[in-house]
Amino acid sequence: MLVLPTLDNNGLVRNNQAMTTALLVIDVQVGVVAGAADRDGVIARINGLIAKARDTNTPLIFVQHHDDYLVRGSDVWQLVPELDYRTSDRLVEKTYRDAFAETTLLHELRLDDVTNVMVTGAQSDYCVTTVSHSALVHSFDVTLVTDAHTTCDAPLPSSVMPGAQIVEYVNDHFASLSYPGQVVRTVTSAEVDFSA
Repeated sequence: MLVLPTLDNNGLVRNNQAMTTALLVIDVQVGVVAGAADRDGVIARINGLIAKARDTNTPLIFVQHHDDYLVRGSDVWQLVPELDYRTSDRLVEKTYRDAFAETTLLHELRLDDVTNVMVTGAQSDYCVTTVSHSALVHSFDVTLVTDAHTTCDAPLPSSVMPGAQIVEYVNDHFASLSYPGQVVRTVTSAEVDFSA
């Protein structure tokens, strides 16, 4: 059970009630994080969060994407071997950037009466952002772990945007994002304490 002050869109404390947080680990797959910014550091920090979640019985859900490139069963589809995923863990498979779209994610979160979704994984500018926005639409508060998501460099018509800069942009976006009736937070992995 994670206890955080709940703020309204004006930054005022709504209450200090306990919330149930679920840790989401999105698409940390071989073909998704190949060449991603600070890949190894991000995976290590996600593993640290997974350990904290296990120690406190915090709901933990892994998300795995499949499509024409990430073909189910292929090498690039696999979760990276360094990730502390266990076959007994809950896994949601998806085919869209939105892990809520035609999946069991909403059902899994409701099983644990989750009110706050803590988001980690890849890629920052695609599935991480999409899932976070969708969680708000589905009436969850969102906590983005700023140093536990990553993406690759993005070729644009005018230049190439480095993955690290995209991560920085996504963090800034969520740090200033408001949504009616929901709370958006950004924290570092070191600030996460599921037992508080």
